[in-house]
This record gives sequence, C-alpha cells and structure tokens, in this order.
Amino acid sequence: MHSMKSYCLFLLSAILAFSLSAQSPAERADGLLKIATEIYNAAPDSSMTYCLEAKSLSKKENLEEQYAYSLVCESRYLLLKGDLKPALEKLNEAAGIFEKLKHNKGLAKCYALKSILMGRLLNDKEELEYLLKARELYILAKDTLGLAASSVNLALDYCEAGNYEKALSTLNELIAMQLPNGKNDFFIQVNFGMAYFGKKDFSKAALHYQKSVEEARKYKMVDSEITGLTHLGETFFRLKNSTEAIKYFNEALLLARKNKLMVEEADALEGLISVLEENKNYPEAFNALKRFRLLKDSLLNIEKIKSLNEIENKLKLTEKEKIIAEQGLALEKENAELASSKFRGIILTGGVIVLIAAVVFLFLYLKRTRNLYSLIQFQKKEVEFQKELVETKNKEVMDSISYARYIQDGMLPSDKTINTIFPEYFILYKPKDIVAGDFYWVERTAEGKPLLAACDCTGHGVPGAMVSIVACNALTRAVKEFKLTSPGVILDKVNELLQEAFSKNDYEIKDGMDGVLCMFDKNNSELRVAAANNPLWIIGPSLSGMEENTQMELSQVMPDKQPVGKFGEEIMPFEEKTIALNKGEVLYLFSDGYADQFGGPKGKKFKYKQMAELMLQIAHLPLTEQKEKLNTAFENWRGKLDQVDDVLVIGVRI
Repeated sequence: MHSMKSYCLFLLSAILAFSLSAQSPAERADGLLKIATEIYNAAPDSSMTYCLEAKSLSKKENLEEQYAYSLVCESRYLLLKGDLKPALEKLNEAAGIFEKLKHNKGLAKCYALKSILMGRLLNDKEELEYLLKARELYILAKDTLGLAASSVNLALDYCEAGNYEKALSTLNELIAMQLPNGKNDFFIQVNFGMAYFGKKDFSKAALHYQKSVEEARKYKMVDSEITGLTHLGETFFRLKNSTEAIKYFNEALLLARKNKLMVEEADALEGLISVLEENKNYPEAFNALKRFRLLKDSLLNIEKIKSLNEIENKLKLTEKEKIIAEQGLALEKENAELASSKFRGIILTGGVIVLIAAVVFLFLYLKRTRNLYSLIQFQKKEVEFQKELVETKNKEVMDSISYARYIQDGMLPSDKTINTIFPEYFILYKPKDIVAGDFYWVERTAEGKPLLAACDCTGHGVPGAMVSIVACNALTRAVKEFKLTSPGVILDKVNELLQEAFSKNDYEIKDGMDGVLCMFDKNNSELRVAAANNPLWIIGPSLSGMEENTQMELSQVMPDKQPVGKFGEEIMPFEEKTIALNKGEVLYLFSDGYADQFGGPKGKKFKYKQMAELMLQIAHLPLTEQKEKLNTAFENWRGKLDQVDDVLVIGVRI
C-alpha cells in the first residue's frame, strides 16, 4: 500500500512537471516551487529535488524572487534535518533579496523560519523578535494563512513561557477566524494540547494531541506526526499509564528513524528515557540515553553554536556602516563617470577647446571632491563618536561587573576564617566570567559545629551571581536566624526561602541551586551530609590494602535527585546521611563545571569517571599540590577551547 502511494505521488509530480515545459521560465520556476510545497510533508526528500531544480532555473534566468523562494524552500528542508548552519546562511541570503525587492510576504516567511531556528538554539529573545516581525509583515502583505501560522507559533511561545491562558486565548482567536481546513489544523491542535498540558489538565491535553496526530496523518506531515506521538507519550506518562506512554514513544522513534529526522528522534528518546527510568528498566534506559547523547552532540555542540552566532552577527551591520559603504560606491562611480567625460572631451574637441574644458573640469572636479571629502570626514567623525560612546558604555558595564566581583568575593569566606576551622584544605575556584554562579560557604552551628557547602546556582556570569547571593544569604539565615543545625533541614529551609524570594511578582523564576552541605561532628568522628544533585566523594586507604603500597579507595555519598529551589512541583524533604570519618581521609565537594569541560584531542567532556581516576592518583599528596595538579589537568584538557561553566572543587583532609 505504501509503495502504491509513493508511485501515485511520483506520477502526480511527473505530470505536473511535464505541464511546466510549455511555460515561461518564471512560470516554470513558480510551478516547481509549488510542487515542492505540495509534496513537502509527505516526501521531503523529493520536495528538495524540485526545490533545487527551481533554484538552478531561477539563477540561470536571473529570476530574483523565485531564486529567493527556492532558498527559503531549501532552508526549510535543512531545518527539518537539523542542519542549522547552512539553513541560517540561506535564510539570510533570501531575506536580503526580499528586502531589496520590498517583498513583505517572502521576508515574513524568512523571519518565521529564523524564529524556529533561534528556538532550536535556545535563543528565546531572538525567537520571539523574529516571530513578531513575521506577523507584522504578514499583516502588511494581507496574507491570512501566513498570519495564522505565525499566530500558532506565538501561542507556542506563550506555552513555553508558561503563559497558558494567553496561549489558549490566541488559539481561540484563530478558531474564530474560521480559516479553511489545512495543515495549520495540526499546529492548532498540538498547541491546545501543550496549553492544557501546562495547566496539568492531562486528559484534555491527550484529546488534543490525538487530534493533532490525526491531522498530521491526514495531510501526510511525517515530522508533525512524530511530534504529536511524542507529546502523547509524555501525557500518558503524566497520567501514570506507562504502557501507553512507551507505545507512543516507540511509534515516534520508528517513524523518526525511518525518515532520518534526528531532532524528532532525540525528542522521543528523551521522553522514553524518563518512562524507562520510572519503571526501573535501567538497561534499556541506558541504551536510549547513549543514543540520545549522540544525537544531541551531533545536532548542537559548542562549535556549531559559535559558528551560527558568527553568521548572525555578521548580518547585523549598523545603518551608518551601510550608508558609508553606499556613499563610497557612489563616489567611485562618479569618479569613473568624470574620468570617462574627460576622455570623451579630449577626443571630440580640438586644442583650445580641450584646454578650456580641462580647466573647467578640473575646477568642478576639485570642488566636488572637496565637498564629498568633507561629507565623508563628517560622517567618519560621527561614526568615531558613536564608537567612542559604545566603548564608554561598554567600559561602564564592565566596571560595574568588576565591582560586583568585589561584592561577591566579600560574600565568600576568607582564608583566615576557613583556616580556623579546617587546618588542611584547598579550594579550586575558577569562575567562567567575572562573577560566578558557583560559591562556597563556611559557618558554625549554634553548638559550634563546623558547616561546609559547595553550591552551584543556575547559570553563570551576572544572572548566576545574583542567584548565588540570594542562596548564600538563605544559608546564613537558616543557621543564624532560624538556629537550624541539621544539613537536611537547612536545605529544606533554604528551598523555602528561595521560593519566597523569587515569587514576589507575576514573573515566573525557576532558578535554584545544586550543592552539598556537610556538618562535622568531631567529638563522634561523624559527618552529616545532605546533597542536592551533586555527590560527595570520600577517598581514603582501602580496608583490604596492606601496610605497604596501600591502595586508595573512593566512596560516594549519593545526592537527592532534586535541586534546592524547585518550583511548580512538590519537593521532598532532603535526606540526611551520617558517615563515619577516619583520620587521613579526604573529602571532595564540587560543582559540575570540572567534569563538563570540553577539551582533549577530540573536544569531548572531561567526565566524572576521569575526574575520579585523577583524584585517586593524587589523594595521598599534600592538599596544596592536589590543587595545582587539578588546575594543571583542567587547563591542559581545555587547551584553546573556552571554559564552559564555573568550576569549584573543595578538598578537606580529616
């Protein structure tokens, strides 16, 4: 049956293509693009063939509008396949042509696709900016279907921002427009599902997702069908129906792999992993996780994001730079015309007339040149002034951030304070930017027992630093103001204080922190630990080792799999563990920045396994030497790559 459908589709395409042969080049190019659009959802690879044929014809016949539309068609296919860099390059080229032609509808299509691309790069701000530009241009072009499509995407943005009522309102406005049935029906239904899913009305969400799958199948929208199936899997997982969830995720995976759609396969795998973990099917969950990470590394790595950002930044020339470039070209053109005029005057006139014309020409030329030179000098000074203004503003911002570093440093405990509590310790602290989201904290309980924490707040740079100040203050309040002594209870109180601090207005903030909090009971040689997402490592001599050449052994205190500052869902109390301490053991507290650093010969992550092996090798050394070796290993691994996150590693010898 499937082969019969493919044959019919091929036959229909061939008939349409044959009918184009008697038309003009512009009509043939338009016809090819129409065929590419009609069969795109059912057969994207065949659609690409017609798109490239239209592109070749348009370029050969110098058909600018059709050439730009063929670039849009090509970029849509590349975006589907997850090949973001060439997709962005082609969209930028098409947008430039549409701007020159003042073609609002075509430019709107470029902006709509760029909005989707920016969403893939997790650039929420530019995703929304391009979408709003597309909507404005669709309104100017009086393109109802384009406006409907952009409204669907706007509803999706509202869902992702957590504004579900606005999303439902936007979708109901679309229903009221009474548009003819078409492919937008899928997107309307899937966005209704997302809005109800966000409101935790999972039964309604499942109904709309089921309708979205039916619409996708009706119009042979393969990628959309996979998206609907994935959403159904997520919804049934929330409805505690693991059997149905796994069924829908596997259907989505089968379709994605069959059509080589990496983005959709990654989304389906991510949902399937959660269900398998919940059902304790760890072997299958591990295999799915390996495939998921492979896809994510392929789709979006650091070098790819940098490359895409460089393309986008090169596109954003200032208006003054454009004006100066245009005037420079005009000056060259006028100079060429003047030179040509002078040559014709010499040929057409005799001796005396040539001399008079030359004098007049020279006078006018010098006058015009002086005027143009003055204009260029004036504009050059204006550009230099603007440059100085930007540099001044930039310096002011950097000075402010640098000063913020002093404030954050003042929040961290001094070496003198730490020395009075821990005679043997080291702290490797490497912020990615001037200020950091990682911080360390030392305090004593009301009974005088030492407390030590290594914390990793959401993000890095200025946003991370702001969260770290709130989190640090919450830790201190929990101990000093509320007189708490138990690490688990302290983290519970910090979670409560963070929620209180970040819920004072309507804007939803989901920032929090991971970390390890330890309390040292030296009288009983015990350590009480509570941890959020990050573990605690203890390295000491192996109990089975001989007196000579004793092996070192690493034990791990596992954390609770939840952050401090978890919003929107019920959080469980943090579990507190009591560990017996032995003299000579070394405790290691750390954030994820060290293990997550990219580098080495293949540009991969350092990872926790390699980090543990390194610490086992150096645990017997003095702590100052351990710090040096950890720092040297990190820098050698990083090489010329940028540091990806804040780095914090603390070592304390018992």
